[in-house]
Amino acid sequence: TGGADHWVQFKLGKMWTIMGYEVIDDVLDPNLDVGNQFVYLENFTNTGLGVDFKFGPKFDAELRLINGWDVVVDNNSALSFMGRLGFTPTAKVTIGVVGYVGAEQPDNNDNMRYGFEGMGTFKLGTKTTLVGQFYWGQEQGLLADGADASWWGGGVWLVQDLSSTLNLALRGDYVNDENGVRTSGCWAMPVPTSGSSGASPRRST
Repeated sequence: TGGADHWVQFKLGKMWTIMGYEVIDDVLDPNLDVGNQFVYLENFTNTGLGVDFKFGPKFDAELRLINGWDVVVDNNSALSFMGRLGFTPTAKVTIGVVGYVGAEQPDNNDNMRYGFEGMGTFKLGTKTTLVGQFYWGQEQGLLADGADASWWGGGVWLVQDLSSTLNLALRGDYVNDENGVRTSGCWAMPVPTSGSSGASPRRST
């Protein structure tokens, strides 16, 4: 629609999520493993319609109308929405904001899951990259007493290129899931036994 800096791309089917710095194709990740944010706070795939926009050298956007988080067939009759806006003020700085909203509970079109993610990538010279990422999310009516549940997390990566084929990457991240709705029963995390507050798990690496 106008060259490398102005285009529109349509996608239909099962797609990788637009959330997060780390990705499913782990050879593209800076570390040998993935962080707690990737495991507990992100969806991995979307099935539906995607439209990607490149507005110029500094702005881009991604929109997704999907069946839900990590499902091919929707578990209710309401679609979910995800969107991302990217800003690249210079060749060394990229900032992205992702928002999502949708009904994710089985056979329930009313209780919404919604939240946002902010991420910044900063090139410090020619061989060093610093990445910061923050999440916040909430879901209605998810606790035992019908109250809303919320969670948040953050992470930082420092990547140093040692040569054209080798780099060193350090990561620190933290997940706060006080209601136990994102982490309970996953990867040896405790399962809430009673009450509405869950197991109050927190994860950091």
